[in-house]
Amino acid sequence: MASSSIQNVSYWTYDAFLSFRGADTRKSFTSHLYAALNGKGIYVFKDDKELERGDSISPRLLKAIEDSRVSIIVFSQNYASSTWCLDELVKIVQCKNKNDHRQMVFPIFYDVEPTVVRKQARSFREAFSKHEEVFRENIEKVQKWREALEEVANISGWELKKYRNESEFIRDIVKAISSKIPVKSEVLKKLVGIDSRLKELRSLIDGGPNDDVRMIGICGMGGLGKTTLARVVYDTISMNLKGVVFLPMLEKNLKKKLADNSIWNVDDGINILASRLQHKKVLLVIDDVVDIKQLEYLAGKREWFGSGSKIIITSRDEHLLKTHGMDEVYKPSSLNYDEAFQLFNMKAFKSQQPSEECVQLSERVLQYAGGLPVALEVLGSFLNGRSLDQWKSTLERLQIDPPNQIMSVLEISFNGLQHSEKKIFLDVACFFNLEDRDYVTKVLDGCDFSPVIGIEVLINKSLITILNDNTLWMHDLLQELGQQIVQRQSPEEPGKRSRLWKEEVCHVLIENTTLVLSGCSKLMKFPEILRSMEDLSELFLDGTSITEVPSSIELLTGLQLLNLSDCKDLVRLPSRINGLKSLKTLCLSGCSELENVPENMEKIESLEELDISGTAIRQPPSSIFLMKNLKELSFRGCKGPPSSTSCSWRFPFNLMLPSLSGLCSLTKLDLSDCNIQEGAIPRDIGNLSSLEELYLSKNSFVSLPATISLLFKLEELELEDCKRLQSLPQLPPNIVSVSVNDCASLGKLSDTLKLCKWEHIFIDCIDCLKLLCNDDLACSMLKEYLEAVSKSRFSIVVPGSKIPEWFMYQNDGCSITLIRPSKSNKKNKVVGYVFCCVFQVLKRPSHPHTTHELHCHVKGSSTGCFTDFGEKFGQAVSDHLWLLYLSRQHCSDINWLFDSNYVELSFRSGSGPRLKVKRCGFHPVYMHQVEEFDETTNQWTHFTAYNLSEFHLNFVGPDMVVATTSKRSLTEFVSVEASGSESGCCDKEEPQSKRLRELE
Repeated sequence: MASSSIQNVSYWTYDAFLSFRGADTRKSFTSHLYAALNGKGIYVFKDDKELERGDSISPRLLKAIEDSRVSIIVFSQNYASSTWCLDELVKIVQCKNKNDHRQMVFPIFYDVEPTVVRKQARSFREAFSKHEEVFRENIEKVQKWREALEEVANISGWELKKYRNESEFIRDIVKAISSKIPVKSEVLKKLVGIDSRLKELRSLIDGGPNDDVRMIGICGMGGLGKTTLARVVYDTISMNLKGVVFLPMLEKNLKKKLADNSIWNVDDGINILASRLQHKKVLLVIDDVVDIKQLEYLAGKREWFGSGSKIIITSRDEHLLKTHGMDEVYKPSSLNYDEAFQLFNMKAFKSQQPSEECVQLSERVLQYAGGLPVALEVLGSFLNGRSLDQWKSTLERLQIDPPNQIMSVLEISFNGLQHSEKKIFLDVACFFNLEDRDYVTKVLDGCDFSPVIGIEVLINKSLITILNDNTLWMHDLLQELGQQIVQRQSPEEPGKRSRLWKEEVCHVLIENTTLVLSGCSKLMKFPEILRSMEDLSELFLDGTSITEVPSSIELLTGLQLLNLSDCKDLVRLPSRINGLKSLKTLCLSGCSELENVPENMEKIESLEELDISGTAIRQPPSSIFLMKNLKELSFRGCKGPPSSTSCSWRFPFNLMLPSLSGLCSLTKLDLSDCNIQEGAIPRDIGNLSSLEELYLSKNSFVSLPATISLLFKLEELELEDCKRLQSLPQLPPNIVSVSVNDCASLGKLSDTLKLCKWEHIFIDCIDCLKLLCNDDLACSMLKEYLEAVSKSRFSIVVPGSKIPEWFMYQNDGCSITLIRPSKSNKKNKVVGYVFCCVFQVLKRPSHPHTTHELHCHVKGSSTGCFTDFGEKFGQAVSDHLWLLYLSRQHCSDINWLFDSNYVELSFRSGSGPRLKVKRCGFHPVYMHQVEEFDETTNQWTHFTAYNLSEFHLNFVGPDMVVATTSKRSLTEFVSVEASGSESGCCDKEEPQSKRLRELE
């Protein structure tokens, strides 16, 4: 419902007039009463708010009394001393007794009894003694005051002394007054068509025994007025219930509206609702529900609410409401012609008289809107005050470009659909509106869209309707929405859209800018091209069954993209493919029968991306390695056709790759799974000055050329599952990510990071089990990295089942609590923090490429702040150690860490129950012990671990395990372990390398 038919609302300007003695109650009782009335939507005239200083009491004040539905008089001890108040009272009584006016009057006896007011006793007697002296020439005026006081004091009202407190006093007053005033918020005034629908809905709400908890659903398409109708019901019946809540599901502060206390999780929310509401008769309106869980959390069981409670839920999904067990589901109809005409006129013309031509044009608007209130409101408001020519222009534009405000409301329903349901919606919008349901089901079933359930879902969500003759009907605006969504897929180029209309088909066939034949598995031959087609820029033949590409392909001189991926029967490409002078992307991935490509590929100077992954190519032409503009090149999985001998096939070129220096623009090179042997990667790989990503996984080399370190732009290096790889060279300075997962022979990583300058780096060593022999690998690499880069983030995952011994704080399980005394030792500056945990993989995911994820959650108590750091890494078969270093300069999010009374660290799996954290540790890095000069950066670099005594000064926590050796730093620890010597580093009484104790 958009706007309403309540008659004569403008008769009353104000809902209530508030008369009071300002000096007595303005800043106390009256202000509280005023706020409570306003909170219930009652529009109150309060004289000190409405009248400017110096204004006389008449005529504005007298007019305000006349224009108020009710008058509320707050009698206080000094009320009668104000002639202003007494004049107000006389006017109020006059309005009360007027036959055509009949204003209601509500007296409130604040700190004075009714009998004192009625008989003008005590303070009232004193006040009138003065009035009679002042007005001795006009004693009739005084007499009118006395009569007015007596008449109003005889009206039943409220006495404060009968209540325990002012809160209860005000609550009863507001409840009684609200019941006499039909409360409506400003937005809901003058609603069109509301009366009949409200009557129908109220009959459903009031049905059943009075003590029943009634759950009523309101269902319909977007823009129909479900929220408006629910709001009117809420305003109408809320006064008769102890608790009322209106919850829009998009409300940002929804938790706050449920209770005064914040509800931070679902279980707490359910418990709070159940405990607080089960003995109360409440009204709960939940608006715009899209997920059954929202209902389970907020209105899960009827037992949560007291007897007689009313639960009203609006949704676009009828099935959702029925699933939750609504007593009734009300589906309001769209506006009929008269209602639609009234609403549109109200918005388009307001109080003006429309011209005859505008009235005629209005008919077209009504036809377009189809009784949808949101469309009528938007269009009426837009056309208001515009010229006749502008009206005509707007109506012409509607068919091409509907207003965004309308479409955005309708599109919410579309966005909530599953992928297959969206396809059915778009097909109905584009092709099948007003078609037979059985016919549409048969057609869509051939597309594997599951149309039987899909169409039912669209019906439940009010997106389509089944007419009496079994035809599908979609509202015109919903149909336009569907067509608009398809057009948005490619605004300028129809050939890239998923669906075409007749005129667009002609455009595509004539202009031929894009041709998509993807997945046409029965297409075995692509026809010869008979003439130049310079406008065709993209050709998609992926997933077809073609065996060759015609030589006439060279006539596609404007072609920029040619996609032949997964053409399993393709055996050759024509040499004339070099005639494609505009070609930028050539995708041949998955063409498993393709054994070669033309020799003259370098002639395609425009080519930027070449994907030959998964083909049977034995020996790529050397011309490929001369393509100076090529940016991305992939040979992933190119191992040639299956070998007929027992010997495994090796990468071509006599086991050696050709020179790579010609690929001067290359940013991405993928040679994964190509069976590359030791020495096959040329040393001039270091000449690829633009290379950013290098993928070499699943190959057979033992080492990499040292020239890898010359790839100054390289950020990502992937070497997973290289079973023979034994060591890594020094990595280039800007490396960010290194993955050596499943490199079973890898036993050495020392010196790899000496050149690194980048402030982030992650090294993933999952299941490199030979690294288990080096217990201190993570520590030594951290030290190596800190020597090169001090302001940094360093992260590494390696096989391991224990926290490094130099960690001063360790704990079993997944969390640590650090308690800090109020006086901390400030003499040593913290430069960073090291976090680590040992984790176990409980369940390996079924998909081989699924990653694991871990997060470190850090929370400070005194500030209430928290932050979260995470890492993704490959699958693992054994226990692993994740070590994360964060410099103080690099990560300002945790600079408050040492300012908290205590700090909570917890490690959490981001992969669900597949991971378990068994042990964790924390270690701050100080700068006071070791000072080293970094020749690479020509800067002084400070880093060290702090000693135990300083740790005692800064941290004391329960269940904390701390190494109690001498003041040995991270640097010393690594050095001693590397040399194999333990002399001089342990207490004499305890010869072992570390001894542990619990701090009290």
